[in-house]
Amino acid sequence: MLNIPNVPEYRLPKWYSAFAITVFRRFGASDDAPAATAALGAASPGSHHLNTVMANAEYHFGNRVSGAFGWFDTHGTADPLLFVQEDVSGSANGDPRSSGYITSFSYWPWQNVQLGAQYTGYKRFNGAQTNYDGAGRNANSNNTIYLLARFIF
Repeated sequence: MLNIPNVPEYRLPKWYSAFAITVFRRFGASDDAPAATAALGAASPGSHHLNTVMANAEYHFGNRVSGAFGWFDTHGTADPLLFVQEDVSGSANGDPRSSGYITSFSYWPWQNVQLGAQYTGYKRFNGAQTNYDGAGRNANSNNTIYLLARFIF
């Protein structure tokens, strides 16, 4: 697995503004041949790959509020034995391709306390935008919202 995190990162100079912009991207790749899995009949024989690309930009409004937007894309070798057809988490065509976006908002009412919300929207999930699992479930059925409150020490 090749993983290159947080490259590049850019921040506005402190003297320029009280605001900060952070941008990063991540690329991960795997070229594993699941020989043992293929021997058990749980994957097709041969070489498999799985690649992930992520990009994120965050904007800080002073030192109490921040907002972020990110994009992700995963693609790889289609294998109906490895990515089986089943309700909710399965793939009707054995394709691992998924893509979407993540938006978040954070607020620090005082030091060491963070309140936040994150929304993940899927444009494609397990190889399709509609009926990805063969049971009528669409990619956007996996959209989620996370709310958090944490004490940071």
